[in-house]
Amino acid sequence: MNTTLFKQKKQPDPQQIDSAILQTWREDIFNRIVTIAATAGIALYLANVIALVQNEDWEAIALYTGAYLWLLASAFLKVIPAKYRAVSFVTMVFALGVLSSLQTLTVGDGRVWFLTSAVLAVIFLNRTAGLIFTALITAVWIGIGYLFSQEFIAYPYQQMAAFVQRDNFSVWTTTGVALFVAALTVVSSVATLLRNLVRTLEESQQLTKELESQSSTLKEQSQALERRSAAVESSSEISRAVAPLLDTQEIIEQSAKLILQNFNLYHVGVFIFTSDREMLDLKVSEGHVEHVISTANQQIDLIEDMVGTAITNRRAEMHYDGDGKDATSLLKIRLPNTRSYAVIPLRGSDDVLGALVLQSENLDTFDADVLANFQMLSDQIGMYLENARLLQEREEALVSERRAYGELTQSAWRDYASSKAKSGYRRDAGGGKMVVAEEIYPNGEQVERQHVSIKIRGQLIGYVNAQKSDGQAWTSNEKALLATLTTQLETVMDSARLYTETQNRAAQERMVGSAAAKMRETLDIESVLATAANELRNLLDAAEADVWISPEQET
Repeated sequence: MNTTLFKQKKQPDPQQIDSAILQTWREDIFNRIVTIAATAGIALYLANVIALVQNEDWEAIALYTGAYLWLLASAFLKVIPAKYRAVSFVTMVFALGVLSSLQTLTVGDGRVWFLTSAVLAVIFLNRTAGLIFTALITAVWIGIGYLFSQEFIAYPYQQMAAFVQRDNFSVWTTTGVALFVAALTVVSSVATLLRNLVRTLEESQQLTKELESQSSTLKEQSQALERRSAAVESSSEISRAVAPLLDTQEIIEQSAKLILQNFNLYHVGVFIFTSDREMLDLKVSEGHVEHVISTANQQIDLIEDMVGTAITNRRAEMHYDGDGKDATSLLKIRLPNTRSYAVIPLRGSDDVLGALVLQSENLDTFDADVLANFQMLSDQIGMYLENARLLQEREEALVSERRAYGELTQSAWRDYASSKAKSGYRRDAGGGKMVVAEEIYPNGEQVERQHVSIKIRGQLIGYVNAQKSDGQAWTSNEKALLATLTTQLETVMDSARLYTETQNRAAQERMVGSAAAKMRETLDIESVLATAANELRNLLDAAEADVWISPEQET
């Protein structure tokens, strides 16, 4: 738990506590109490008026009537500020205490009204007002007693003179001191309670603000996490859709289209290096129909555009309107409604292949987390492009290898055929015999026959011709069997040729080795030349073989 939330601040002087929270609370309490007093006070007013009518005390009736009207005005004249109505109400209660003290002396309820006025002053106003009223009611109480004891004012009733001696001023003094102590105690207690209430309310308000702030922060983090999760999920979907593709152009087109759809962007462009890596070509432009940029002749240099900056630095670059930069000089293919854009390098395993250019109509589309997600997706696309390029290069190399090997195979079979006077074989009812390869239709007869090509490594080297006696038709099973046998024949023939070539090469190597061994048997030059001439004639089966040395350059 964060302890700073509960750290108490330095409190102001109690006499100066008048915060908005406490003021609102005081106004609410005052309105409630004064409304209740105005409603319930009618009974007290009527009771006092009836008693005063019986005594024919018309002045007192006028005073009580004025006091009640004063109470009604304090309660219901809301156009008057609450502070002034509170002062008026407390003053009225104090006046009732004075009036009651003049009528009933020490045996009446004057001290109750006085004490009530002091308590209401500290509740409705502040501690200073409560202390002022405490001192005021004590002074007024003792002053009234002094006036009675000195006969400056007369007792209201004759029976009061018998009950209270005129020279007994000590009664007023004693009750005045008791009134002061009671009022001071109550006022101080209420002021302390209010001060603690203010402190509690302020701490509660501060805690509420901090909790709201934390709640807002958590909400923002939760929203950011949701956006990040959605972005990662969209990136995964794009990656899964692009991964099976093997053509580089198709990978680029599908990636741009899916990024535009999944991230609700305004435009997506893809730049790829030219073969000499001097320029960047715009390969794909995806966006709204009216704002699709033509890819024809769209090239940029590495030093003239933000695309080049992102590729050179190998990191994403971002711009939004209002950051103080000249947007028109940053991006060559910037569209009119673009408010923010980002350039993401397409990084392969070793080098940068190009860049993604993303444009949005909103200002807050791109931030650090979004750029990081796009960079991860861009790296995956870059790897797919690199793998597709490598696969294409390998396929081209394999095709070249197969073509070269096929040519070698065809050359080898051509040499074999040319070395044979009869390079075919025929088997009929009369038995088998060697024939010329071009002799396909004997005696010029056109009969029902099957003509199947013999191919080794894609190269045509001959044919299989088969015919049935009496012009019978071939069934599908027989045709399939003939094709299967021809396939097996192709394999066996190539293996046999390779075996023959291997044996011939081994025999040649043995003969060369034998001739070389004989030439090394002596160190005499003439003997070596004679041995060489003899071995060459024997190995090549030549009519003659000459070997000589000459210091003159060959002409």
